[in-house]
Amino acid sequence: MWTLVRSFLHTLRIALPKVGVGWMFALLTIDFNRVSIVELGIAAIIVTSLLSVHYMLAPFQVVIGRFADTHPIAGYRRTPYLVIASVVASLLFLLLPAAAHGVGAGSMLWLTGAIVLFVLFGLCMATIGDSYHSLIAEVTNEKTRGGVIAVVWIVMIMSTIASAILMNKIRPEYSPEAMQALYNLTPLIVIGFTLIGIWGVEKRMSPAELTESLRRSRLVAPPGNPLRVAWQTLNRNAETRAFFLFIFIAIFAIFLQDNILEVSAPKYLA
Repeated sequence: MWTLVRSFLHTLRIALPKVGVGWMFALLTIDFNRVSIVELGIAAIIVTSLLSVHYMLAPFQVVIGRFADTHPIAGYRRTPYLVIASVVASLLFLLLPAAAHGVGAGSMLWLTGAIVLFVLFGLCMATIGDSYHSLIAEVTNEKTRGGVIAVVWIVMIMSTIASAILMNKIRPEYSPEAMQALYNLTPLIVIGFTLIGIWGVEKRMSPAELTESLRRSRLVAPPGNPLRVAWQTLNRNAETRAFFLFIFIAIFAIFLQDNILEVSAPKYLA
């Protein structure tokens, strides 16, 4: 019995970084989206385009994954990249309220800055996604991996819902100052849950283990630019190409309707 409890608590701990991810996505899709369009009067196409930037950068997970495999930091291949990306992503949220108000005021400089912020956020999320899922794959086995992944996604969904409730409690009414105060909580939440969740989980490699790991990584990695290799695979394999298009359209549609519903729902529920 104690073994099962300990195993569940360990799995729950590994899932904690998703709490920070859930908080960031709740801020973007529920708060930033609505405030920018409703309170600040920014064209919905601009806001939706900004929010979609990080999805367009998801393919960079391939590049980041290969780089992390061959460039460990202090004997670790996952933890440093995950921590650095989480810190940078969370700090970007400190600038989002100012960016939203600048774009709402018609500033092209702030619009350019907002694009840069979301590009950086997209690269950070690609790094977090690859590093985190690679870490899970390395610290679990085939028997336990499915259960761990299920808990991870449940935690992310529940944390997104909880974040939405918490945001309404912290800031029931909109004001620029209240918005900034809300976004200032992001580094504390994201960095805190990330460190608690993954610190000490990854085993530090010895020099011999690092050498062997690098050798295996170079053997299994196809030569050349990873994005070009992936593109060539899509061109050669019709089934892979069809599956890629299906996933792309499905995910695009899901998140597009989410951005629309988050803005429209308060009007219809009032």
